[in-house]
Amino acid sequence: MPTLTHIVYTRNNVLDSTPPPKVSGRVTVMSLDELADLGAKGSELDNPPTPSNMAVIMYTSGSTGKPKGVMLRHSQVAASMGALFNMAEGQKLKEGQETYLAYLPAAHILELVAENTMFVFGAEIGYSCPKTISSKGACRKD
Repeated sequence: MPTLTHIVYTRNNVLDSTPPPKVSGRVTVMSLDELADLGAKGSELDNPPTPSNMAVIMYTSGSTGKPKGVMLRHSQVAASMGALFNMAEGQKLKEGQETYLAYLPAAHILELVAENTMFVFGAEIGYSCPKTISSKGACRKD
């Protein structure tokens, strides 16, 4: 991937002894905590994104035609995350003390926005499957 310049990884307390991935010298690797610390310091980006820059290419399953990549701008993702963040604050959730149960497909736009919002909120993310979310679901066959 010739244009890859940054990798941000997450890991929970169980994986603290695992070293970060090794990559070539032109790629910067940092943890999500290091990225948050960098942002808290207010450091300037060499080339900061603008609201009209593309943030994500979200690939669809093609339910209305052929599979395709949908280009989402920073403004669209930020607006969606802002709405969810405001809703979370309205529910009196406690920053850094919540767990979000992720069960939508990772390629679903709502899941992308929800998980990124939870990262900002400092929540842990637990992954599940709709078929195994309840005790009855755990007994179902795929």
